[in-house]
Formats: sequence, C-alpha cells, structure tokens
Amino acid sequence: MRTFSSLSLVFLLFSSLAYANPPSSRPTTPSNTPITKPPPLQLDIDPMLLRAKDGQVRNIQQLDLRELYQTAAKAYSLKKYDDAIKLYQAIRTYYPTHTYLYAAIYNQALAHEDKADLPAAITLYIEILKQPTTPANIALNARFRLAASYGKTKAWQPAFQLYDALLQTNLSEEDRIDALAYAGEALFFLQQHEQAQPLLRLAVALHLRKEAPIGKINYAAAMAQYYWARIYHLRFKQRNFRLPQAKMKEDLDDKARNLLRAQRLYLDTIRLRHAEWALAAVYQIGKMYEEMYHSMNTAPIPPELNNEERLIYTQELHKKIKILLDKALVTYYRNLLLAERIGMNKADWKQRTDERFQQLVLFYRRSFGSPPLLQELQQKHPSSRPTSLTSPSARPTSPPSR
Repeated sequence: MRTFSSLSLVFLLFSSLAYANPPSSRPTTPSNTPITKPPPLQLDIDPMLLRAKDGQVRNIQQLDLRELYQTAAKAYSLKKYDDAIKLYQAIRTYYPTHTYLYAAIYNQALAHEDKADLPAAITLYIEILKQPTTPANIALNARFRLAASYGKTKAWQPAFQLYDALLQTNLSEEDRIDALAYAGEALFFLQQHEQAQPLLRLAVALHLRKEAPIGKINYAAAMAQYYWARIYHLRFKQRNFRLPQAKMKEDLDDKARNLLRAQRLYLDTIRLRHAEWALAAVYQIGKMYEEMYHSMNTAPIPPELNNEERLIYTQELHKKIKILLDKALVTYYRNLLLAERIGMNKADWKQRTDERFQQLVLFYRRSFGSPPLLQELQQKHPSSRPTSLTSPSARPTSPPSR
C-alpha cells in the first residue's frame, strides 16, 4: 500500500475560477438594463502529489477522497490498523476542510483504540470533541469511546464523569442502557457500590422492558447484571467469622444471605443469554462455593476445647463442608461443558474455569479421594472429559482459597 510520508515534495492544486468573455456584439443604443457578468464557474480539483528528485518531477499521483476513505475502511475491517491510521491521516492532511474530516479523525482514533494504543486514541477523541463543528452523531460516539478508553486504562473517575454527563442528555434507549451500565461499572471499581447499584439495576430493567421481549441480547445489560451480582459476592466474601459463637452464627447468617443473593443475580445474568457474561457468572458461582469452604475451614475454633476435642471438631467440620467443594467442582465442570457447547473454548472465562477446576480436583483427591459426583457427570458426558480427571499426580499442599 502506498504511503505518503515518504514524498519529498507535495504540490496541492487548489480550485480555479474562470469567467466568460463578454459578447462580441453590443447594442448601439444605451439601455437602462445594467450589464452583469455571469456567475463564476468553480472547478473542484482533488489534490495531486508530485514526487520530485534532484529538482525534477518523477511521479504524479492524483488523490481521490472516496477511494482513500474506502481503502482505509477496508484496512480497518481487516484489522490492518497501522495502514488504516496512515490512510485516515492522509485524508486529514490533504482534505482538511472536507466533511469526511470528522469521520476520518474518529475512525483513526478507533484504529488506535483497537490496536491498544489508548493514549493516542484518547488524544484524538478529545480533539474531535473540542471542534465546535463536529457533527452531533460523531461527537456522541466519540464521548462513548473516550469514556470506554478511560475505562480500559482504569481511569474510572473520568470515565464515570463522561457517562454521567451523557446520562443528562437525550439518549436513545440502547445508548441509555450502555451509559447506565458502564457508569455503574466505573462506580463498582471506584468502590462506590451503593451508588453503583441503582445504575446497574436500571440498566437491566430498561433492557428487560424494551429489548428482552423482542429477543435482543445486550452486552451492556448482561454486564450490568453481572456487576450487580458482584456487589453481593464481595459482601459475602468480606464477612469473616468471629468468636464468640453468637457472633459466628451472626456471621454465618450474613454470609449465607449474601451468597444466595449473589447466586440468584448470577443466575439472572445467565438468563440474559450473553455467552461471555454467562460463562463469567457460572465461574463466579463455583468460586463462591470454594470461598465459603475456605472461610469455614479457617474459622476460629472455640478456645475452650482441648486438643482432642479440637481434633474431633475439625474432622466433623470437614465432613460437613465437603459438600461445598462438590458443588464447586460440579459448577466448574458444567461451565466447561457450556463453553464447549457454545463454541467458546478459547474464551478467557473458560480458561479461568479450567484452571480453578484442575486445582480443585487435585486438592479434593488429596483430601477426600476421587470426586464421586464428577464420575457421574463423566458418564453422562463421555465426549467432554476435562484432562484434570485423568491426572492424579501433582497435589497441592494447601486448599485453593481464592
């Protein structure tokens, strides 16, 4: 593909004006009608690039705006982002006053964003928004992409401020769901969970009211439902067991309540039918079971027990809470089957599930023997056998906790 940065000499041929000659014959008597010149004829000529060497023109290239734009768009669609960036820059350089200019800057920013050059993308999005003549639709998209780019760099405060400003404007239903969901996500990572929750809930409610009845699957709505569940998951995880036993019972009730609430919200995430967030939700359900096992296994032992009583207490506790590991294993296993069934074997959440599953199988074998529930599942799904079920060699020295 030709690049323009190497040209040693550039000449731009600007528009020329031509005037018609006056008629050869004139009236012989004066007329009260003034004689006027015809309007000028304006010819718009695309820029031409001349390559010169040693004072001699070696090559002349006629630029064509439409062809440049189409070639840049094709390069972007093929993920040839560097080529697309150069072509959009050519449009900006040689057509600085054309209406394509704003779209070229926006698409150039998108290419930088998609190649993970976020500082360059942010700079270009800000440049677009500073132009008072930027078309409204491009400015709107630039605000969303600027906020998203801030989110990708973990700059959650400016991201939230942009989404919050967008929510004060007249948005379409889909754009409002996006702004609510991503504003809630930003507040979640800013640890402002109480403020995040109503935004996430409203995003889901709007989707269920307008989009879900017609079968539409919305990434942002599923994400909002997921982070809504994560709020209760974190509340469950952060509550630790304390002595005396009255406090411990209070802690157990609180943890169980938040676990069940988070689990219900994760199941609601699955019902929104977005594949990526469904895998994430199932993974987190399995992880909650693991975390509950770890919390109960490391809970303080009543100090009044002697050594023999402490041993019996620990053995009985392990018998009682082993079911939590059974549930975690089955949940992870089913998530692996789900990923295979929907064709997402390379998805990040599938890989995370596989890692947790393998570590937990090894610990379970060390502590309790072969997992019986997994053997039953393997008989039902013989074509989907995770490698962990056939590799009993390496064993961890401590239980998986987080």
